[in-house]
Formats: sequence, structure tokens, C-alpha cells
Amino acid sequence: MRLNSPVLIAPVSHFLLLAIINPLMSNEPTKPPSGTATADVKKPRIVAHRGASHAAPENTLPAFRLGFEEGADFVEGDFWLTRDERIVCLHDEDTRRVAPKQPIRRVRESTLAELRELDVGAWKDAKYAGTRIPTLEEVLAVVPADKGIFIEIKDDRPEIVKHLRRVLDESRLEPRQVTIIAFDPVIIRAAKAALPRLKAHWLYWWHLNANTGKLSNTPDEILHVSKSIKADGLDINKSPWTTAEFAAQVRRAGLELHVYTVNDVSDAARYVGLGVDSITTDRPKGLRQEIDDHLRPVVSFVDREKVLTVKPDGTWEYKPSRPRKKEK
Repeated sequence: MRLNSPVLIAPVSHFLLLAIINPLMSNEPTKPPSGTATADVKKPRIVAHRGASHAAPENTLPAFRLGFEEGADFVEGDFWLTRDERIVCLHDEDTRRVAPKQPIRRVRESTLAELRELDVGAWKDAKYAGTRIPTLEEVLAVVPADKGIFIEIKDDRPEIVKHLRRVLDESRLEPRQVTIIAFDPVIIRAAKAALPRLKAHWLYWWHLNANTGKLSNTPDEILHVSKSIKADGLDINKSPWTTAEFAAQVRRAGLELHVYTVNDVSDAARYVGLGVDSITTDRPKGLRQEIDDHLRPVVSFVDREKVLTVKPDGTWEYKPSRPRKKEK
């Protein structure tokens, strides 16, 4: 990885928007609004959560390959440090869930060789039998040149960062292709100190406290911590509190805004409207298609090209369209 490479900015797509006309507007001359009937609509990048985990065993090479095949811009994986100081991909602290009916191994207490003895694919589907826990090096090797990866550091030991730097230094990936994410703010602060050219987003889980009925943290508290650890962005869970007002606060703080884990198009449409930078999902292909469908302009075939004409002086004329009569 060349840590002095320039950071690239993702392109913005253009989509038609419908003009909204006030139904109470009079026919008196007034100054018409400026602008045109088109505007920029930002399409978020799609991040495959633990790879295409809807169909393939999570956090495995088949899942990451499938995620890219399904059109994801980034894949996201979870990483721990083993007893022999290798970084491996696994969500939980032990192998119980993804390697049922096999010896249970805690990642921190196991060597890479011991973890490799386990089958972490058969639980999802028999066709994935024999799939092994991958190393970070193996995961990075499947990332295409025009795609990227969100590396979630699950291990809360800061020493994982120095091993992460070593692996990334030996990688072919550019800084623009790698983003570090973690729930532990100490890890994000350490990552930014060790790898300043990489983006690092603080993962946050916004929830109500069951005992007090209060929010886990206020927006101001969340943004204060994000800035204090020098995070480049906030990656927050799907929740009703991520509003347009909160999104604006995040932008004013100079941070990117990302959201996880979104699988329903109604939720995705709301976040597209908020202008989030990325959406993390278990089903990258399906959700991307649904977002594209949602953003597709409405096209109307009528006899008249214009049913509402607004003149430069502000006067307007409305002519209802009529369906064309079928010829006998």
C-alpha cells in the first residue's frame, strides 16, 4: 500500500426531480423560482456486510467474492488478532456460531493453525463445506482494483493496530480502498495515529436504555467523541433518530455519515434522502437494484408535452391532459 496516494472522491450521479407547485398559487405575476427541474441526487456506496452474507457464509472468501460479484462497492469484515499474532476474519470472539458441532475456539487464545482446522462454511450451506477462516492478507487479495474494504476491528487490544499496519504496508491496495471501522473509540484513535492516510469511521450503536428510557447518548455527545478521536466519519446503526437535522449536524462537524445494517428498501430510501455516504447491507445486489428503482424518474406519456406552463414573468397556464381516444 502506498500511503502517499491521493484520496479519490466518488462520482455523483444525476437524476430528474419533479417540480413541486404550490396549489394555492395565484395567477398574478410573481418572480419564478430560480433553478432548473433537475438536481443532483447522491447515490450512496453499497457495503456488503460480512460479504454477501445473505447467501454465503459470513466473513469468508466466498462471501467477499460474492459481494463484489453482486456489485458492492466495498465489503465489510470483522477482524481479531490470534495468539500467534495473525489477523483473522471472524465476527464473534469464538467459533461456536459458525462452526457448530466442532471444538469451540476463542480467537485470542488460538493459533491460526488451530482455527484453520474448523469448517466455517457448512453451517450456511453444504456447498460451502470445507471453507476456512481467512486471514486479513487473504481477504485483501480478493479486493478488485476499483473496489474497497471496510476493516472492522473487533479486537479491543490496541496492539492489533501495529499488526494491521504491517499487513497493509505489504498489500497492493491503495489508501482510498481501505477504511478502518471500530466500535471502540480508543481503537479508532490509535488507527488514525498509526495510519493517518486511511479513513477511520467510528461505529456507534444508538439505542434506548431499557432502564432509564433515555437515549444512549445525545447527538452532541456522539459528535464530540467522533471529533476527539479524529474520526473521518460516523457509521451508525439504523434508527429513528438519524434525522435530517442530525445528518446536517454531522456534516457541519466535517464528518462523513454512514449507516448499517439496512436490508429494506423503505429504510434505504430514507437514508438516500439524507445523503448518507454508504449503506451497509447483507444483500448488496437486491438493495442496489431497489435503490436504483426508487430513484428512477417518473416518466409520463401524455398528448401534450406540457400541461403546466410557467412564463418568465411568473404568470402560468394549466391545461389538463386528456387520454388519447383509441381509433376505431
